[in-house]
Amino acid sequence: MSSRRIVVSLAAALLATIGGGAPAQEPPHEKGAVLQRGGPVPQNPAMPPFSLSTPQREQVRLAVISRHNDAEADKSQAEKLKDFQPRTGESLPTGIDPDGFPEPVLTQVPALRDYSYVVIKDQVVIVNAMTREIVDVFPDNKPATAG
Repeated sequence: MSSRRIVVSLAAALLATIGGGAPAQEPPHEKGAVLQRGGPVPQNPAMPPFSLSTPQREQVRLAVISRHNDAEADKSQAEKLKDFQPRTGESLPTGIDPDGFPEPVLTQVPALRDYSYVVIKDQVVIVNAMTREIVDVFPDNKPATAG
């Protein structure tokens, strides 16, 4: 037998020994989890707490008043908003469609990518885009202050 055949036979035997065993069983995963490198990832991750500084709020306010999508101006939405007072922690009423932030704002405040906004009753209402939960409310007609 030639030395080349011996080397090929040994290599084949080695590969069969290393990779020829039964595939390893995966451990059971939590329902709804997606297996990725590093382990299962939950399907409903919590977003970090929302917080804007006073200068960031002012940037948002200036961008919003230049686009001004006042939900009250739309007659079809006026009835839905008649008794609604936007408050942090509440959900935006069904049928009110918030807008995404303009690109210049997202460049300056990247954390806003997961949020949208709507103007209701002269207030800028920032909403979690996935849950529609109101995370911040401030006036649209004067410099915004944190708090």
